[in-house]
Amino acid sequence: MENTTPILDSDFTTTDFDPRRFIASAEKRFGNYLLDLVFYYVLMVLVGVIITLMDPSFPDDDAMFRLLGVLFYFLYCFSFEVIAGKTPAKFITRTRVVDKFGRQPQAISISGRSISRLVPLEPLSFLGAYARGWHDSWSNTWVIDEKKLKVGLVEPS
Repeated sequence: MENTTPILDSDFTTTDFDPRRFIASAEKRFGNYLLDLVFYYVLMVLVGVIITLMDPSFPDDDAMFRLLGVLFYFLYCFSFEVIAGKTPAKFITRTRVVDKFGRQPQAISISGRSISRLVPLEPLSFLGAYARGWHDSWSNTWVIDEKKLKVGLVEPS
C-alpha cells in the first residue's frame, strides 16, 4: 500500500531527503522522553481514578497493573504517532517522527517503534554521540527537528 500521508516539504523528493541532516538533538530527545513520561503518568492516574469510580472492587493485583501499564504505554505512543506523527512532548519540542523519505511512517513501523520502547534498557541506547535510539533504528524511523526543516503539507507525487 502506497503511503499517501503528506511529506514534509515540496522542495524534497523522496530520494533527496536525508533525515540525518534534520535529526533532533539528544537534549530534545531526552526532553521528549521526560515530558512524555509525565503525560503518560498523568493519564494513568486519570484512568485509574475513572476505573476506581466505575468499579471500586477492581482487583489490585500488581502484575495486572504492570501489564496494563505496559499496554497503555504502547497505546499512548502508538496512537499519537500514528494519528499525528508525534507524541504530546514532540508537539512541545517541535519534533516529529518520519520515515527515511521524510513521510509519516506507516502504522506497522510505528507499532515496531512502540514495541521497541518496551525493551529493558532501551533509553540507554541514546548514550552515544548520535541521538538515535533502538526504537528508531529497529523501526527505520527518525525523529527530526521541525525547526531545522520547514514543515509543509504537500501530497507526494
